[in-house]
Amino acid sequence: MKTTEKKIYYRTEARKKLPEILNFVKDSGTAVYIAERGVTQVVIVPVEQYEEKVRKATKFDITKSNLFGMWKDREDMKDSVKWVNDMRKREENRSYPEKLK
Repeated sequence: MKTTEKKIYYRTEARKKLPEILNFVKDSGTAVYIAERGVTQVVIVPVEQYEEKVRKATKFDITKSNLFGMWKDREDMKDSVKWVNDMRKREENRSYPEKLK
């Protein structure tokens, strides 16, 4: 059963109650925050929540991005390798004006 209350323990108290805190997190599915000097330093979360966050954070499909295929209709970019090489050649042959004195 998940609860919606936010549990916060200060570090010294958490040290003394660690087994109780771990059981609470496991049984309730609720994260526990560990604070020091009023600032949250650590969050203990159930394994399922952690793994879900990791999976969402690492699962990125570039083909679903708005950037993917944004130049698909450009005829000059049909061969991307040739396009890049042409751009490099153009830049290499570019002349820059002398500095003004």
